[in-house]
Amino acid sequence: VGDIYEDGKKKGVVFEVDPDGQHGKIVHPDEGWAQWARKTRAPQFSLFPDDGAVNLEAAKLQKDWAETYPAFNWCAQLGEGWYLPALNELKVLIDAADKINNTLKGCGGTVMDITSPLYTCWSSTQKSGAKVWASNSYINGWCSPFDLDFPGKVRAIAKF
Repeated sequence: VGDIYEDGKKKGVVFEVDPDGQHGKIVHPDEGWAQWARKTRAPQFSLFPDDGAVNLEAAKLQKDWAETYPAFNWCAQLGEGWYLPALNELKVLIDAADKINNTLKGCGGTVMDITSPLYTCWSSTQKSGAKVWASNSYINGWCSPFDLDFPGKVRAIAKF
């Protein structure tokens, strides 16, 4: 955790490693700003709390998904394998912020300012048709439901 991972296709900072040490997840150095959706309600299609890649594939099945779901699109535009983290992936990422921020800064990326009173970062997991789980710095990084048309931070993650 905290190392730079680069395989020629993806570059990011490791925030989670499997027990075998061979696989894990990375966060992209850049951070975006977008609405989860450009509407106030959406069909419940993005319900998986543990795998944002599954949620991205469900988003891609929605009509005009790239325009309608900007947070998903921002991550997908980074290239193959990048996606918006699911609720539990986001929790692990937020918990690792202290361990990865120096590396993010060192590689020219954007640190995760989880102590800022305005740091709200999207997960890909819906709570309902009008609410989505996001990190909330007001309650020490725990996740809270937000209106899906609220603008927030977007971090992309990928598996390795």
